[in-house]
Amino acid sequence: MSFFIAILSGLLGGFGGVGYKISGSGKVNALQSASVLAFFGVIFFGIRAAYFGEWQSLTWQMVVLTIVTGVAQYLGQIMLKVTLDMGPLSLVWCAAALQFMPAIIFSYFAYNEPFTIFYLLALAALFGAIVSASGGQEKTDGGKLRSPAWLFGLSLLVMLTLFSSCAIAMKFGWYYHVPGAAESLMQNNGNVFFCLLYAAIFTFCTADVVIRKTWHFSTKGWIGSLMLAFGTILQFTLQKSVLHLPAALLFALSCSASILFTSIISTTFFHEKRTRNWYLTLIFALLAISFMAIPSPKEDSAQNDSKSLIEKEM
Repeated sequence: MSFFIAILSGLLGGFGGVGYKISGSGKVNALQSASVLAFFGVIFFGIRAAYFGEWQSLTWQMVVLTIVTGVAQYLGQIMLKVTLDMGPLSLVWCAAALQFMPAIIFSYFAYNEPFTIFYLLALAALFGAIVSASGGQEKTDGGKLRSPAWLFGLSLLVMLTLFSSCAIAMKFGWYYHVPGAAESLMQNNGNVFFCLLYAAIFTFCTADVVIRKTWHFSTKGWIGSLMLAFGTILQFTLQKSVLHLPAALLFALSCSASILFTSIISTTFFHEKRTRNWYLTLIFALLAISFMAIPSPKEDSAQNDSKSLIEKEM
């Protein structure tokens, strides 16, 4: 049953990704969809933070951390809009699903966390996915790519790096101790972190669409935005219920299901073409996930401690 729930959480993540595509077909851009997601995220995590009494230990360090991360996430939404204008959802989502990988590099250099040969192979597969995706855009009637291949590839790389700011911030909060506090910044404030982060994303994204006057109301736009909010928040809720699974296995099942679901829906219902680059991108992305899912000996020994901390945060 736990394996099924892990896979289902990935399917819900892909369901949210499809929501972006539907919103776009209703002339609603990614920033507006992110505003809707963030609105519900603030409510959901705000209630959880109040229920677990987390607001009592709020610090200015947490506020600063969420604002900085919110800016990066907002910029990531801009890049998501740019990449979706350049290429198909299936390729963009393969890159977006690999956003955790820059956090692994950060953790290695900042906190001396394990970095194995499998992580190097995963990084190689990541760049392989970016390179193959860069040439996988749908062509115009004149037979040319929508944009230069190198520009699309660079945009994908920038997007996933910006989105990785959330994982990097969580790692920072995991290790950072507020002066005088017994526990780290994230140990008692996990729900507060997400509530304030979504509040920052909502503020920046909403201000953008209002100032630029790009706010658009349409049936498809609301359907897609609600799909995004529903899929993303429920994905998080399901994942916390199967934290007893090894982290590597949970991650591999969830991310693989998300990529495969989005790719199948994109080619079946949105008529995206399954080209050689499409297959290569999918294969490289799944390889990157598989290599990253192989834990190091140190991770195995620390797994029980990490599990108890995460359960406490959730």
